[in-house]
Amino acid sequence: MHVTALRRATQTKATAMRSAVVAAAVLTAVTLAQPASAATIRPAAASTCTGWTSSVAPPNTIKVLIHNGSTKVRVDTVAFRTYVQNVLPNEWQAGWAAAALQAGAVASKEYGWYFTMSTGKNGTFNGTCYDVSDNTSSQVYKPGTATAATNAAIDATWGATLDQGTSLIETSYQAPLTGHTSEACGAGLANYPNTLSQWGSQACAVAGDNFQQILSIYYPGTHLVQAGSGSFVSMVRTHSGAGYYLLTSDGSVHPHGSATTFGDAYGQSYFAGQTAVALTLDATGNGYWILSAGGGVYSYGDAQFYGSAAGQSYFAGQTATALTVDAAWTGYWILSSGGGVYGYGAPFFGSAAGQSYFAGQTATALTLDATGNGYWILSNGGGVYSYGDAQFYGSASGQSYFAGQSATALTLDAAGTGYWILSTSGGVFSYSAPFYGSSYGQSYFAARAPPR
Repeated sequence: MHVTALRRATQTKATAMRSAVVAAAVLTAVTLAQPASAATIRPAAASTCTGWTSSVAPPNTIKVLIHNGSTKVRVDTVAFRTYVQNVLPNEWQAGWAAAALQAGAVASKEYGWYFTMSTGKNGTFNGTCYDVSDNTSSQVYKPGTATAATNAAIDATWGATLDQGTSLIETSYQAPLTGHTSEACGAGLANYPNTLSQWGSQACAVAGDNFQQILSIYYPGTHLVQAGSGSFVSMVRTHSGAGYYLLTSDGSVHPHGSATTFGDAYGQSYFAGQTAVALTLDATGNGYWILSAGGGVYSYGDAQFYGSAAGQSYFAGQTATALTVDAAWTGYWILSSGGGVYGYGAPFFGSAAGQSYFAGQTATALTLDATGNGYWILSNGGGVYSYGDAQFYGSASGQSYFAGQSATALTLDAAGTGYWILSTSGGVFSYSAPFYGSSYGQSYFAARAPPR
C-alpha cells in the first residue's frame, strides 16, 4: 500500500470563515458549559518568581497560587507538563476537534511558560512567590482533571512553540471574541487582536484547519517552531529568497525569515519510526513535501500529493535520498540510494540502478538541468551521471583531489551551463561554473568537518 500523505487543509475555508461579520458585543459570562476566559494582565510585579530564562525548553516546574473559591490557600510547585495537562480540559472542551485542542495545547502551554519568564501574573502569598494563579486571572488549573483527549493534544504539540523573532509571546486567549459561542473562525480579531478564541478554534477545526493554521489566524506574524531533537538534514530557501526552511531528521520544520510553516511530521503518529531526509517547496511557495528514508512523501499546505514509494514492492529494501520537482511543477522524482529514479507525475529520463557503472556506489542527489528535460545523479564518490538533455561537465570521481571525500550535493549554476559538487568535508568543486570558495581545510570548519 502507498503511505499516503496526510494533507494539511488549505487556508481557503479559513479565509471564508474569517470574512464573517464581526458582532460588536460584550463577552458573556463564563459558565461550566463553555471554556473559561483569560483575564486582562495585572500590573507587572517587581521580578519574576521561577525566573525561567529559556525560550527553547519549557520550565521544569511552575509555581501556582491555589484558591478555595475566592480565598487564597497556598502556593504549589507543579511539574510543568502536569500543570498544562490540568489546564487544557478546563479551558477547551475535551470533546472538541483534535485541531482545536492542539491549538489550545500550544496556547495554554506557552501562556504558563511565558509567565515563568515574565512579570504580570506573579506575586507572593505568605512569603512564597508564585508565577500564576489557578483561576481566570491567569488560566484555570484544576488538579486531577486531565483527560485522554487533551493529553493526546498536548503530546502531539509539546515540541511546538510560537515566537516572534527569538522571543516567546504571551498567547492570550478567551472564550468567544464576539460574545457568541457560535462565532465563525477568525471573527472578533478586530476587537481582540493577537488573541485566540477558544470557540473560534473549534469553528476553524470544523472548517478543516489544522492547529498550525488556527494559530496563524489568531496570532499573525508569529512563527511556529517545532523543537525536535533530530539532526538537520535539509535547507531550502523560499521562492522570494527572503527566508528558508530547515528540516531535521525527526520531521520537524524550522522556518526562518519570511518562511511560513505549513505543518510538519514531528510527533505525528503517521511518521512514527521514520526518518526525514529532504524537504522540497512546491510551485506556489505555499506548501512543501517532506520525504522519508522509507520513500514516504508527506504534503503540507498547497503541495499536491502525486504518489510515494513507501510500501511498494519495487522499492523494497531501498532508501530514499532525494525528492526533486519536475520543470512543470506537476510531479516529482524520488531518488534511491541505489541510483533508482521513481517518477510521480514527472517524466522518466533514466536511472543508475542496476547499471554496472554504478556498482558499489550510493546516490546522494538528483538535480534538474536548465532545460527541464534531463537531470544528473550524483554518487557519494563524486561521480556525475547525466540523463535526458543534461550535459556532462565533469565529475570528481577518481580524481586525486577528491581522495577520501564524500559528495553530498550537486547544484546547477545560474547560467545553467555548469555545476558545483559539495563534499561532506566542505569542499566545493566547480565544473564549468565559477568558483567562489569553500570551507574545506579552513580552521573555522575543522571542528565541523566529519572524519575522513
